[in-house]
Amino acid sequence: MTNNSWPFTPQWLSLRKGLKESEANPNFDGLFKPDLLRGFMTEAADFQDIRNPLSLFQVIPNDADFIYENSNERIKKVDTTVPYLKEILGERGIVRIDTGRLYKNKNCCDAFRKCKNGTCLQKCYDLDSRIALFYHPDLNSIHYKDNQIEYIKVFERICHEFNESIKKMPEHNHSPIVVKYSKHEFFQVYATYRCKYSGFDEYFFPVIVSGHVIAVIMQGQRPNEDLKPEYMFADYLNDPIPEVAEELRKSIDTRAFPDNFFGEESMSEERLVALHQFSAGLRKRANDAIISLAQKYVSRNFLKIGDNFHNLIKKIGEEYSNLPKYKQILNSTLKDIFETFNSDGFIRIYSIIPIVESDNKFIDTFELIGDSTCQEKNDDYRFMRFKSLPDDVNLQGENLINYLLSSNDDFKKELRAEGTIFRLEIPFVHDMAYIVWKKYDPWEKLFKEQYEQYCEALKSMYHTLLEPYIILRGKEFEDRLEKSIRISVHETAQVIPLITDTIQIELIEVKEIENWKLLQKKADDIKSKIELLDGLFNRSSLIFKDVKPKWAWTDFHRIVYGIESLFQKKAFENKKQYIQIDFPRVFSDYDINTDKNYITQILFNLVDNAIKYGLRGSRIYVRAYLKNELGSIIDDYEIENARWMCLSVENYGGRIEKELQGKMYYLFYRGNTYKRSTEGLGVGLFLVKRLCECLGYSIEFVPSEFIEQINLIILHHYKKQNGADAFNSIFSNRSLSFYNGRELDYRIKETVNMCDNFNWIITYDEAKYLLNKEMYKNKFEVKILINKNLKKKEDGK
Repeated sequence: MTNNSWPFTPQWLSLRKGLKESEANPNFDGLFKPDLLRGFMTEAADFQDIRNPLSLFQVIPNDADFIYENSNERIKKVDTTVPYLKEILGERGIVRIDTGRLYKNKNCCDAFRKCKNGTCLQKCYDLDSRIALFYHPDLNSIHYKDNQIEYIKVFERICHEFNESIKKMPEHNHSPIVVKYSKHEFFQVYATYRCKYSGFDEYFFPVIVSGHVIAVIMQGQRPNEDLKPEYMFADYLNDPIPEVAEELRKSIDTRAFPDNFFGEESMSEERLVALHQFSAGLRKRANDAIISLAQKYVSRNFLKIGDNFHNLIKKIGEEYSNLPKYKQILNSTLKDIFETFNSDGFIRIYSIIPIVESDNKFIDTFELIGDSTCQEKNDDYRFMRFKSLPDDVNLQGENLINYLLSSNDDFKKELRAEGTIFRLEIPFVHDMAYIVWKKYDPWEKLFKEQYEQYCEALKSMYHTLLEPYIILRGKEFEDRLEKSIRISVHETAQVIPLITDTIQIELIEVKEIENWKLLQKKADDIKSKIELLDGLFNRSSLIFKDVKPKWAWTDFHRIVYGIESLFQKKAFENKKQYIQIDFPRVFSDYDINTDKNYITQILFNLVDNAIKYGLRGSRIYVRAYLKNELGSIIDDYEIENARWMCLSVENYGGRIEKELQGKMYYLFYRGNTYKRSTEGLGVGLFLVKRLCECLGYSIEFVPSEFIEQINLIILHHYKKQNGADAFNSIFSNRSLSFYNGRELDYRIKETVNMCDNFNWIITYDEAKYLLNKEMYKNKFEVKILINKNLKKKEDGK
């Protein structure tokens, strides 16, 4: 029970100025050392400068100790006398933050809560241990925002059991606690009971963050301050004078809201709203503090790494001509970052530097700083493309350096020039791993730039993505937190290249590009970053939340062709692929009952995967067709007799092994990614299956089919002849020639996977690579039960 007492580890309570690192470690119940809780609550209590006697409560472990700032006075725990509450609390206790110290205006007990002899006995708080009811384990298991009705019903049962338990206590004279809820926009549950000393109602409002209680506000009715204290509680013998109570009610000033929240025996709706607003303010502060925690946590770790990095560089001093020493420092720093934030793998960090040593001896190295622990390491399958060199070239493994040293005399001289250093990195962006290079002089610029870029990328990821999941509790939620961090870390690999776009721009010949185009490119890059983060949040919500489709009759024809228009340009520009839609006209006459966003997301992920893992220059098919009860494909005109409507996405690429086919829908499972030319997320197919299940569809992978002959034409532009472009055409193991791309042999034209308006050109090296590679057809099929999910459109629509 103890471990479930906190909805999340409240590290936001610890972040105060001057906090020592040793004080930042919570105990087993998530609580930090003295004064941290009071520190947060003091700040929160100044919200709207409220001057009412408001009390804030928290459940804490019994070994926790709080002490006031600059004082030896300790915060005492509320004494719990009711066995029912003690059973709920277990090894925990309740602390009430002293409102007299929370409010700079005046001590609340100076205005009221005084007994006969004038001492502050705080009798009205004798039963404040009722807040334990909000921490009942049955409530902890319910997310309030998602299940409000269930939460209220369970809370009513818990309070009823409490009321029954106090009836059995000796000398019973306690008032029952009553569950209520307000029906305004906040729709928040709260509880009340009648104080036996004052005769006024006391109100308990839970502060709910991420659906779970983190603290409880207690607010009592308050009379007007003009009333003399000696008349506030009649005879202090549980026998209030009716006339005095009536005078109190008449003296209430309701116009000073929100300074005076209470006073009416039955709280007004306006004051309820005000208190709910105050509770919402606390929730916002808690959320803001959690984000601050993520920032400080990440910053603290990065600052340590950064300080060490710069100190090491500073120590080298005048010896910075020692290039290997700088490289060692950089690699050590990047490894620290990798180990700190990527212990489970998912980001590849490369430092690929041709090293120039003395005696004109060249040592050309690829150093892998951090690699995914989930994939096998086999450099022979790493497929890389240069974007910034004189010609587009695809190379594998060790051939890269050999090409660099032999491709171009000017580049060779520049590369081998004394004191020159290059950075080569693989940012996994889009569908190909582009390697970019840049010359640095002096060397420190390389190290500082590369370090700062990775730091900013990872910090940005943690600031943005840690907050939604840090507030979850329990083992199940810890697992979700871990998964969310894995997603964010993994997808940061796609964000990093966008951060380095400024460098990439410099790598392109920009002499003929006007400044405004460069600015436009930067603006597009920023937009891309936003889209990536938005997409990540959407996927995260689909993974970790219970999703319910919004059913509606939808034009399926438009969805399919919308996907085509979305991806066609991307497929062609990135990998010279062409998307072909095979959508029988008969389907255009029907609407489908589905969730438009879900079916679009399913298609989006399947086509995106087909592009990502399809071979360059290949074709992608998106098909719709019918199947009967036996699972056989039938003609389109038999739609009235069909059992299933099927939607398939096919591509041509590497083989998906049979033993992997059952695992491909697992979250974060990426199979033999070392054989791919790009890094997968291990999320797309998981979402496809999840969404299909939500819609009642089935998703099936048709086993990979070997293609004996590559039905593919690859053109390589090599020179001009008589004013006309000349090409080499390679088809399987034969070569054919033609001019201007128009005099194609009809046999080739039948198999070419392009439209007439596309200029289909890839490099000679790519052609050789593809023609020597085994090709398989991979197909995913989504089956939709027709039943009542398909209806013919009305005429004219």
